[in-house]
Amino acid sequence: MSRLQANRTVDLKMVLAIDRNGSESPIETESLSNLLSKMVIQPSSIPESSNKQGTDTIEPSKTTNTIWRLFLEQRISSMIHSSEISLSLIKTKEFHREVAYLKSILKDPPTELFCYSTTKDGDTFLGSLSSRKLYFNSEIFDENHQVISNIDLSKGYQTFRKIYSPFSKYKAFQIYEAQSNKKTKFDMHFSRGSLSSLLLLPFNYQPNNLYFSVLDGQVFVHDDNKIRSKLNQTSMTGVNFEHLLTTEWDQVSNDDDDDEKEKSIEDCSRFCTMVQHDLHYQGVDLRVLVSCEVDACWENPSSIPREPDFTSMEALKNYVEIKCHKETKTRVDSIAVRNQLAGCEDMIIGYRNEKFELCSMKQCKNSKLMKKSFKDPKFIDVWFVMVIMWINNVIKSWDTKPDPDTIYQIDLANGVMNIHPTQHDVESIIPSHFKEWRRQFSEEGYLNKPEGKEEKWANLEELSLKDESASKEAAAKETSKKDSLKKESSKKELQKKKFPSKECLKVESIGESDENTESIESSKNQCQGLTKAGQKCKNRVKKENKYCWRHDLERSLTPHKAFTSPTPPPSIMCT
Repeated sequence: MSRLQANRTVDLKMVLAIDRNGSESPIETESLSNLLSKMVIQPSSIPESSNKQGTDTIEPSKTTNTIWRLFLEQRISSMIHSSEISLSLIKTKEFHREVAYLKSILKDPPTELFCYSTTKDGDTFLGSLSSRKLYFNSEIFDENHQVISNIDLSKGYQTFRKIYSPFSKYKAFQIYEAQSNKKTKFDMHFSRGSLSSLLLLPFNYQPNNLYFSVLDGQVFVHDDNKIRSKLNQTSMTGVNFEHLLTTEWDQVSNDDDDDEKEKSIEDCSRFCTMVQHDLHYQGVDLRVLVSCEVDACWENPSSIPREPDFTSMEALKNYVEIKCHKETKTRVDSIAVRNQLAGCEDMIIGYRNEKFELCSMKQCKNSKLMKKSFKDPKFIDVWFVMVIMWINNVIKSWDTKPDPDTIYQIDLANGVMNIHPTQHDVESIIPSHFKEWRRQFSEEGYLNKPEGKEEKWANLEELSLKDESASKEAAAKETSKKDSLKKESSKKELQKKKFPSKECLKVESIGESDENTESIESSKNQCQGLTKAGQKCKNRVKKENKYCWRHDLERSLTPHKAFTSPTPPPSIMCT
């Protein structure tokens, strides 16, 4: 082959994909099409480079590379604007290698929009009320993270019940929008599990059934993966390992006859973060929100500064993912993708034996996991942008505006990915109370009472920061009292207590002290205006037995006893 012929050879195996009708995808640019028709299309005919003696190194010219990139951009653009995507195409190695370096597809680093907590009673609050701090107990692990104590990670699976509310994120949206007095700005919302299954589709993963509904121009995606209420021994190991790393040693139960530990794990609350991803392609900017549960934190999130110049990327670096696996080779690519969606860089993996006994653990960085799991880690971000842009274009191509009561499915049948309406339970996507909130919010605004709402939140901030020095003294007194009680109490009494983190223990003791009674009463008085404004609605709810967003919002905004801590309330901290 001559040098001229080599320069005219283009690696186009991936882009010249044949569609379902057997014809090649058309190329809009006529000059580019004519030029490419004269070229020899051979996928592996261009050697990259060779240091072997006696072998001529032939590299394609810059002109050929430019043409190749233009053609690739055109082919990807046609795919994004099509009604379906070929699954066989996106699973090829050529597709992964070439698409990973497209310069027209951009994605910003993930940031935290807000964080929220769900208590064991089902209440949702903005902030880090339910966050759990990470503890490396020297009684369990040595310097090399080898296990000293005998820990059975399968304990409690017979009576354990998974407490999970998929609608807590909608309550968090509701409180966040009421506080900011505007609709949350985003184009699509996913749970971390549903989005990760979609991103792993090119790697032969079988995703869950994905459904979505469109409300106010925003897409809410839901997967049909039903949570099992009762776990087996294998799945229980992760729950116990997470509990072990977020509990102080003197509160960890080793008594086989003690059921209090199982109860405490069963009643554990959840701390979640709403992560924001900004995507860019050919002048189109989309924002995707991903709700992610946080296993543990290096430090109490309320201690992280929230100044205007503070980037919300720093908040994500404080979070830690905790997993537990058997001591065999385990695929970590799905874990790495989930961590990347959450912006979580640190991960702790526990290893167990066949008897479900903890053997060791190790700490690793997610960037290393990505490089280990994927040959081209950049491909995940590029495919992320591509599939979101494709969903957005499919919805825009419809003749009629999407109905909020219509459910659409991302179908993977017949070797292609497409979208079509389906018969599915509407309530499983967007709850009716959130639809009613959005409707009344757009019609009436914040409680239909614009006057004084700024004063209300200002007073709440002043209340949380007022007499900070006095609150610190009270906290110190309560801490010393608690320490003395710990020494006098028996081990059984300690085991009967709940297992929150250190910070939560301090907060509860402050809320229960007599010295803070006035602070609690004052906090209640600040929300009195809100209560009066919604009194009429409360009476209507009692008569008609209907949902009222005013009543639910008042309950969420009523000061919690844990809000009387020296630090500002979680609802203020995360805005």
